[in-house]
Amino acid sequence: MTPPAVRDVLAEAVALGLVPAGLDDHARAALVQRAQDDLPWYLRALVGVAAWIAAFFLIGLLLGLATAITDAADAAALLLGLLLMPAGLLLARGRLGEFRRQMALVSVIAGQMCVIGGIGGTSSSLVAAALATIITSALLAVFFDESAYRFMATLAIVGAALAVGIEARVPGMLGLLAGATGVAPVVAWRATSRLTGQHRLLDPIAWACVVASTSLLSLQGVIDVVIGDQGASTGLRGVMLTPAPLTLLFATASAWMALQVARDHGTRWSAPAVTTALAVVAVVALLAYPLPAVSAALLFTALGFDRRRPGVVGLAAALLVGALGLYYYSLALTLFHKSLLLMASGAVCLGAAVFFRRQAREVVSA
Repeated sequence: MTPPAVRDVLAEAVALGLVPAGLDDHARAALVQRAQDDLPWYLRALVGVAAWIAAFFLIGLLLGLATAITDAADAAALLLGLLLMPAGLLLARGRLGEFRRQMALVSVIAGQMCVIGGIGGTSSSLVAAALATIITSALLAVFFDESAYRFMATLAIVGAALAVGIEARVPGMLGLLAGATGVAPVVAWRATSRLTGQHRLLDPIAWACVVASTSLLSLQGVIDVVIGDQGASTGLRGVMLTPAPLTLLFATASAWMALQVARDHGTRWSAPAVTTALAVVAVVALLAYPLPAVSAALLFTALGFDRRRPGVVGLAAALLVGALGLYYYSLALTLFHKSLLLMASGAVCLGAAVFFRRQAREVVSA
C-alpha cells in the first residue's frame, strides 16, 4: 500500500479543522530536519551532558594557558568566553554533522562558563554570576538552535533565579518559580500549533520546565513535611511560598486546559464530561491543598495525555506518588481517619475514571 503524500495528509487535517492552512512548506522543512537528526532526543540529551564534561576539559586547558601568560585569570576567562560563544554559533550555521554539532555545543557551553566564571570572579558576587547565567542562557537559547542546549539552559536559568532569590531573600521565590515553570509547558504546548515555526524553540524549554517544576515542588514538599521550619535554613524558609496559592494556580490551569480541550472537540462547557472534570479538579485541590504537587501532578498528567507526551505522564506519576506519600505522612490524624480519607480520595478517582470511560464508549459508539 502506497503511503499518503504529505500534501494529502495536510489537506485532510485542514478540512477537519485540526491545523491551520498554509503549513505545507513548514511541514516539509520539519520532516527534512527530522530526517537529518540521526539521534533520538534522549541520546541527544546525553550528548549534551558529554559536552558539558568536554567543556570542563576545554576550559581547564585554555585557562591554564591564559594563567601561564598573565595573572589576570578572571579577565582572561571573560575574554576567552566572549570569543568561544560566537565561535560556537558560527560552527552551528549551515548543515551539521554530528561531530560539528558537538563541537559547536562544547564551544558555546565552554564560552558561557568562562563568561559566568569571569564575571563572578571579577565581581566576587554570586548574584552577578547568576544574572550572567540568566542573560547568556536566554540569549543563547534563542540564537543557538540546539535542543539539548535549550533544555539545559532553561534548567540553568531556573537554578540561577533560585540562587538569586535565596541570596537576595526574595519572599516566595521558590514557590513562584515552581508555579511559573509548572504553567509554562501548558502555555507552550497548547500554543505551539498556533505559533508556526516555534516548535523547535518551545519544545525543549517546555520539557525543562516540567522537570524544573517537579523538582521544585518535590523540594518544597520535603521542606514543608519532612524537614519543617526548624530544620530548614533561613534562606530556604524565606523563599518558600504558602502552598494554597500554588494549589489554586495549578487547579486553575487544569480547569482552563479542560475547557480548551472541550472547545477543541466541539463540546459544550455545560456537558457532563466537562463539568465532571472541573469537579474532580476542585475536589482534588480541596483535599490536598497543603501539597500543591498533587494538583500539579494532575495538571501534568492531563497535559501529557493531551499533547501525547508519555514522558510527562511518567514524571507526573512519580510526582504524584511522592506527593501522596508526603501528604499521608503530614496528616495529623489517626490511622483510622487517614484510611477513611484515602478511601474517599480513591473513590473519587475511581468514580471519575468509570464515568470518563463510559463517556468515551458512548462517543465511539455514536
